[in-house]
Amino acid sequence: MNRNKDTQKVRKKQLIYLHGIMCMCCGEERFDVLHHINKNVKDNNIKNLMLVCIPCHSRYHANKESGKKKARQARHTSTNPLQ
Repeated sequence: MNRNKDTQKVRKKQLIYLHGIMCMCCGEERFDVLHHINKNVKDNNIKNLMLVCIPCHSRYHANKESGKKKARQARHTSTNPLQ
């Protein structure tokens, strides 16, 4: 196992100790994913990690993608006066 995965296991245990076995987003008494807030999977600083359930993790990424798509559309529209 590589060092990054070992560090993630340790951080997951630390988060469980600090917050319990619950989603840090919705509070459900379960979590399924160790989420990297800044999207850098090598940044395992405890402040960059959240324990989240699959529905919250999916919503987080769907909202991020939706925001990116809207930003791309706004840039495209603002640079093209014909649209």
